[in-house]
Amino acid sequence: MKKNLLKNLLWTSLWLLSFALLVVGPRELWENNNLFTIFAAFANLVLIVSMLYSNKNLFKSYDELQKTINLKATAVTLFLTVFLGLFWEGIYHSGLLPIQPRFSLIVVFSSISMIVSSVVISRQYS
Repeated sequence: MKKNLLKNLLWTSLWLLSFALLVVGPRELWENNNLFTIFAAFANLVLIVSMLYSNKNLFKSYDELQKTINLKATAVTLFLTVFLGLFWEGIYHSGLLPIQPRFSLIVVFSSISMIVSSVVISRQYS
């Protein structure tokens, strides 16, 4: 399992770097060069697929308790991210909240939700 965890960390780190390159590159590193941007987008897509397989292999190495905790934490995270994201969008468009929903903030919220829900659910089983 440790080997799969390290591979997952590697693929996730590479994806994060490629995503940063895709977002920042066209504005800061190169201008008006669609070839570089297309290459960065393709590399990011390939790394997304690699991360998917890495996560699948990591999940297969889990024991039943780890699988249960991970699935429950993922379900909570998905629910919170989708519905609170939609709620935020709704209250912004209705004029109740002046802060426009941004995808980056929703991703940060999703990451924090996954970490917190994993810890809380793990404690339920210990």
